[in-house]
Amino acid sequence: MTAHLRDDDVVDPSLLAHIPMRRLGKPEDIAGIVVFLSSRAGAYVTGALIPIDGGLVGCG
Repeated sequence: MTAHLRDDDVVDPSLLAHIPMRRLGKPEDIAGIVVFLSSRAGAYVTGALIPIDGGLVGCG
């Protein structure tokens, strides 16, 4: 859904200004939570929303 943003060599600074980490996410940014949820450590996690958005949610 964001391929058009990632494929652009220069990301619009006004877009990045809304993201506290000041960068777009990369596929590897979700690796840690995938490992956690796939492991026994995440076995009791159900129905949770885990934003992986560079801090965008909640900075309203």
